Amino acid sequence: MGLDYAFWKSGEGSRDEIYADLGEGRSGRLAQSEDVWEFRGRLLEFWPELRESIEPWEEDPKFDPADLSKYVVINIHASDVNKMAAVWEIAERCHLVAYDPLHQA
Repeated sequence: MGLDYAFWKSGEGSRDEIYADLGEGRSGRLAQSEDVWEFRGRLLEFWPELRESIEPWEEDPKFDPADLSKYVVINIHASDVNKMAAVWEIAERCHLVAYDPLHQA
């Protein structure tokens, strides 16, 4: 079992609304940002195995390339929760909004 953690630069609406939209595959509230690209790149540099757990997923038939610079959702399995402290640190360095579904932060 895993949890979906979400990261983005800026958007219209509350964190809860944006997170709910992302869960439904909607990213229209979000602005594109190079910081999101940077965050995604750093994550995959440190943990290439996350490629299968990260969204937007380029193999998705509904994939929109613009979404790569709007948000990152990571499904973290309970066995990988030890990575989250480093993930939060990278998100802070990239000045991203982070959403933790357990703490709604």
